[in-house]
Amino acid sequence: MKKKFLPLFILLFTLLCSCSIDDQSSIIVGPELDNDSNLPDIEPVSIAITEASFPDDVFREYILLSIDKGKDGFITEEEIKNTSMLRLSYREVYDLTGIELFTELTEINFTNCKIESLDLTYNKKLRSITLSDNPLKSLTLSAPDLIALDCQRCGLQSIDLT
Repeated sequence: MKKKFLPLFILLFTLLCSCSIDDQSSIIVGPELDNDSNLPDIEPVSIAITEASFPDDVFREYILLSIDKGKDGFITEEEIKNTSMLRLSYREVYDLTGIELFTELTEINFTNCKIESLDLTYNKKLRSITLSDNPLKSLTLSAPDLIALDCQRCGLQSIDLT
């Protein structure tokens, strides 16, 4: 009977030894804490450039060729932060899922694509948006510094500027 509890005891002991307690007496499991910030050291984020993260084939190819500077099939936090502009016009782009990752964007131009719906609520730094000649029906954005919005010949049915 004692042999059955030994592995459980070792597991529990190991778990408790890998925990640390912060100033508010909560338990933090995982990496060592940084003394300056009380936050764990976290590796920079890398996102695989796959169909799951960028479903549109043309948009995904654009990300691979234009944004993925390491040419490794991943976009890093640095590559994301250094992307302030996306220009992909006159292409068969239907879906811009994944654009929300690029929070430093100040300008986008997707003229004459096939975009029907677009949510730019995470792209708060946008100053110029060009979406003319798309079958765009709905647009949602939250860009307090927006200077130019070009949606000519789109047939836009709803726009949410929250």
